[in-house]
Amino acid sequence: YEHVESLPLVDEVADYAAELRHDYYESGERELSDADAIHLATAVVHDDCDVLYTGDPDFEGVEEIETVVL
Repeated sequence: YEHVESLPLVDEVADYAAELRHDYYESGERELSDADAIHLATAVVHDDCDVLYTGDPDFEGVEEIETVVL
């Protein structure tokens, strides 16, 4: 996996993940699991991530970052 980087789960990521989970839950827009919220927050908080590639269709249409569902 030469183009895959593992990123740390820092406090800023955890806080943003909780915010995302709450916001999506309150809006009723989508079911965002804790794990999905952490993945999304990690991609957004770490500035060097431009695109989130995933096999999970739950990420289709998120607005926080460009997402490609494989």
